[in-house]
Amino acid sequence: MASFLKHFRQVSGLTVLSRLAGLARDAALAHVLGAGPVMDAYAMAFRMPNLLRQLLGEGALTAAFVPVFTDYLEKGGPKAASRLMSLLAVALVTALAAITLIVDGVLLALRYFTETGTKWHLIFGLAAVLFPFAIFVCLVALLQAALNCCRHFVMPALAPILLNLFIIGGAVAAGLWVTGDRATQAYVIAGAILVAGLVEIAVQLPAMRRVGLEFRPLWNPRDAGLRRVVGLLGPVILAVGVIQINVFMDSLIANLLSPNVSADAQAPLATGESPWRPGRSLPAVAGPAADLSAEAQRAKADAPAAPGAPGFALGPWRVPYPMKTGAASVLYYGPLIYQFPLGVFGIGLATVIFPVLTRHAVRKDLAGMARTASHALRLTLFTGLPAGLGIILVCKPLILLVFHHGQFADMPDAVERTARVASLYALGLWSYSANHILVRAFYAMENIRTPRRIAMLAAGLNFVCNLILVWPMAEGGLALATALSAVFQTAVLARLLSRRSAGPATAGKLRPGRHGDSPVTSGAGLDWRGVGASAARTLLATAVMGAAVWAVLHWAVPLLGWTGRPLYAVQCFGGVAVGAAVFIAVARFLGMTELKDLLTRAAPDPDAAPPLDPGAPAG
Repeated sequence: MASFLKHFRQVSGLTVLSRLAGLARDAALAHVLGAGPVMDAYAMAFRMPNLLRQLLGEGALTAAFVPVFTDYLEKGGPKAASRLMSLLAVALVTALAAITLIVDGVLLALRYFTETGTKWHLIFGLAAVLFPFAIFVCLVALLQAALNCCRHFVMPALAPILLNLFIIGGAVAAGLWVTGDRATQAYVIAGAILVAGLVEIAVQLPAMRRVGLEFRPLWNPRDAGLRRVVGLLGPVILAVGVIQINVFMDSLIANLLSPNVSADAQAPLATGESPWRPGRSLPAVAGPAADLSAEAQRAKADAPAAPGAPGFALGPWRVPYPMKTGAASVLYYGPLIYQFPLGVFGIGLATVIFPVLTRHAVRKDLAGMARTASHALRLTLFTGLPAGLGIILVCKPLILLVFHHGQFADMPDAVERTARVASLYALGLWSYSANHILVRAFYAMENIRTPRRIAMLAAGLNFVCNLILVWPMAEGGLALATALSAVFQTAVLARLLSRRSAGPATAGKLRPGRHGDSPVTSGAGLDWRGVGASAARTLLATAVMGAAVWAVLHWAVPLLGWTGRPLYAVQCFGGVAVGAAVFIAVARFLGMTELKDLLTRAAPDPDAAPPLDPGAPAG
């Protein structure tokens, strides 16, 4: 039942390297771009291709592709699976290339009609450069999904490390050779991202050959397998897209409801002044006029609540901005802290469990699916709850250690704002991880409608909470709204999955499938008693861990009398070490099997299919 844990530890280990590279990447971005309008523009522009990547590459396309690809792999072997992968890859690149041409045309037109040097002028320019990255990263995600189905996880997990290294290289090059013009530095980093996308594709190809997959340029829009994936794709886009679009909207709201800084005026645009200026000539891609300086970031008009602060017109009223300049930057840096444990544990576990759930679904083994999903949820709670509390306790010294230098340090309140956002996001860490498991369980059964409906409800709740919480809590309200909607989504999805995996009415009967009928094995639904007992013990261990870490940070460390980075390093690493040691000790005392599952080697899976290529590594 726990055979996926071997691959989970493998993927998690590589994800740790990726997240460490990610911290170095973001430290480089913080040093070069800071937390002001240029970083606001970069964060917003990068979210545009990222949205397409999350909708297609790592969301809808993967969810629609994996069940069909697994079906072809189980029943037709590597040759049939390779043909399906090739058809989908060619169709994907063709469609994305057409979308990119249209989107880049619109972005360049919008840039043409915006005032030179404003934040939105830079957003449109950077987005036009970065959007082609969506083609590369979505193709990489397709190849990674195929490799994961063949139980090869190493190269897919290494791809994000390459992207992080290229961004670091671009930031270093920009900082060394392009001085005094942060807008141009942002364009240099964007160019490095495009090169990284091509390299990510190249490194997947040798691994594909080793597992018996072969890419050929094929084109047949009427192919049954391709049409089956596309048929699933539309509903999945609605299911996954609602949440991802909501994340994109958070960044958009942060830019719309914060001052639009003008480099020419070195201050936000005056009340009633529009950033649009029709009939102007196309400006240079970047230059001194586009550099949004630190003086503009620290402009007195930056404070949204102060009398006379800049705002926007709402009928006859002038409404102050609820957020200050740098809100989009803070919403970029804040989630990075919780994404470290989310990637290592939550997404890592979901990545390796998806093929297992899909095999159970193809074989109509509802009991096996319920056992696997319950086990995964216990592991998710076991890792997500203490990680979330740990982030809340150590996020401020971590931000001071990693980000507080260079241009980031020029924003006096950047640390406090980023720490507040990170803490509020961390409240829902366990839920973000659980949602990855639950949604994949539905996708494995080719049930797209249920997660789509729940996602739409969660997105609606998120949007309402955004509108309510952004005014008293600024960008912190957007973070809290995300956590609340995620918890709601987890509760509803878990309840519905338990019902669907029980299947009392269909047990022992033949269930029609696309490739013939097969018997349905009855399940008892999710193991609520086991999950609840595990959650209770995990909460107890987490509470003891939190008390120990708080004592270390507020009583023990100050006795050293250190200041600056040595103090921040001791607080971070000491807090993490003490927290991990205490949590593991309490978990052992409580006899929690989840700890043993994560630390010991998994037994061979009796249900696993034999390797496709006996001479190839399993990943």
